[in-house]
Amino acid sequence: MTEAEYCVLILDAPCLSQTLWAAWVQAVGSVLAIAVAIAVPFWQHRKDRGDRAADKKLRARSLALAVLGPLQSHHGNLLTLIYQFESEKGNPSRAVVALETRPNKQLEAFIPLSHELGPAASQFQDAMRISQSVSDTAGQADVLEHLGLKRTLKELDDSIPPMLSKARRLTEDAIEAIQGLFT
Repeated sequence: MTEAEYCVLILDAPCLSQTLWAAWVQAVGSVLAIAVAIAVPFWQHRKDRGDRAADKKLRARSLALAVLGPLQSHHGNLLTLIYQFESEKGNPSRAVVALETRPNKQLEAFIPLSHELGPAASQFQDAMRISQSVSDTAGQADVLEHLGLKRTLKELDDSIPPMLSKARRLTEDAIEAIQGLFT
């Protein structure tokens, strides 16, 4: 006795026995299951990566909100010192320069977290580094004056205004980069 054949009218497919149709359905189902098994983890990985990127952006913006005010205040200190150097009032004391250019406690607290600022991190780090250098240079000049080393003292004193201008420029770049996180 021959096995009954089943035909699919819609596809204009050949007529096959029940066991052959079962084999074909199993083969197609297996291929679809493999495709799903590959696609689902790929889709999950892409979604996780997108979620991590969004979280990283939110952390950067949160840190930017916290650091922007103290950084703008620091920028104001630098502008005041530059004005004092350029005005006829005479140069501010080295102690004032050392104090006013040193990043304040709030900014110092953000330095270890600055990598979370993303693209603005390097500008912020550069601004803090040059500000610290100006402060250190002014402090060294005070020590040299105390030791009576006039020639080296003059060289250090002459280097402070250009360093202040560089600190101002780098701080402005940092402020602009941090504000760019919100556009």
